[in-house]
Amino acid sequence: MSNTLTSLKIAGAALFACAVFACTPSAKQNSSNKIDRHAVVTRHNVQVESFDTLSSLSIGNGKFAFTVDATGLQSFPSLYSNGVPLGIQSEWGWHSFPNTGNFTRDEAYKLYEVEGREIPYKVQWKEAGRKQDAANYFRVNPHRLQLANLGFELENEDGSPVQAEEITAIAQELNVWNGLITSNFSVENQPFTVQTCASPGHDRIAVDVSSERLETGLVGFNLRFPYPTGEFGGDASDWSKPGLHTSTIVANNEHSATVQH
Repeated sequence: MSNTLTSLKIAGAALFACAVFACTPSAKQNSSNKIDRHAVVTRHNVQVESFDTLSSLSIGNGKFAFTVDATGLQSFPSLYSNGVPLGIQSEWGWHSFPNTGNFTRDEAYKLYEVEGREIPYKVQWKEAGRKQDAANYFRVNPHRLQLANLGFELENEDGSPVQAEEITAIAQELNVWNGLITSNFSVENQPFTVQTCASPGHDRIAVDVSSERLETGLVGFNLRFPYPTGEFGGDASDWSKPGLHTSTIVANNEHSATVQH
């Protein structure tokens, strides 16, 4: 019995030593075994070659996001409204419709008996009336606000507006390592290169546009501000109520303008 126990102890010690040895990094390990993180990340860069309404690309900083179409801006928002919409949203951009009914949150509650007690829960009331109206109001408000829409305003040489199907040679890439969207495309065989990025520390975007067509007067930029819809889904933009919101240029010079919305 003594000899058997001694053998088991020796075998166990040897096994433990092997396990420790196997987990110890080799002193001869060289840099060729290190992970090339840049290569691992950039091999997943996103490629877009058409106006695919389910493949719009977004950049941002975790608190602010800007979503673009194949032009690198938001040039054809209606085309994407039923896909992945083109928008600008942030953590601070919220909106509420006026509470014209003077609803209170208590009106949205329904009492349920739970273990001998009546507990109020907010529900979606099926019966029409004030309780349903109150529940619907607080379900919608507050809601995220689409801050703006910034896109190209492109014209053909005959003065007609350029349609999405007239834009050719689309080659767009989102570099997921540095958060840069590079969009290449052509209008009437004249190439564009657009680079779009977002600030990591501020809610801002920067856009660099390169094209000889800029000198023709056929390229402009369109900055629009929508009214919110409060609806779930869609592009959350109502362009039919310009009288319910205002946009004012509060400062401008030869190279810049500040707009208060």
